[in-house]
Amino acid sequence: MNFGHLVKYAAFSSMALSFASCSLVKTKFLTKSEDPKVSELAPLKGKPSADYSALQGGWEVEGSRKAGQLLSEAKMLHFKENRHWVGSDRSFQLFALDATRSPKAIDFYDGKSPVIKGIYEIKGSQFILCMAAPGQPRPLKLEAANGATLTKSQKKSPY
Repeated sequence: MNFGHLVKYAAFSSMALSFASCSLVKTKFLTKSEDPKVSELAPLKGKPSADYSALQGGWEVEGSRKAGQLLSEAKMLHFKENRHWVGSDRSFQLFALDATRSPKAIDFYDGKSPVIKGIYEIKGSQFILCMAAPGQPRPLKLEAANGATLTKSQKKSPY
């Protein structure tokens, strides 16, 4: 390699390194908790917890409230394994639970849309669910406030 080639090679290498370092500085890698499409809760693996088992089946919605307004949508909520769907629409989202938190946490996600974060309570055959709008912070209380939707439902059919 002659001196002219060496200078061109050094200049090219220096430019390539500068470009690469600029690209790395501008690129932000999202952690799991920062990515709005990824649940912060661990997905179901192995044997389901007691709450996963209790949720399995169809739940008839008794009523939903958002911002103090009663929503008139009477639907069925369905939970099977780690899948969830509403009504007769069989396209589903995945869900993940964390029953060790207080209040208990639930996330609904499909990997494409922002995660819907919520909290829940299961009392016998009653399921109370409070969900934030997609991509919004998890509600802190089981109440229809700050844009959250509160839904109460009764268990109708096991799977």
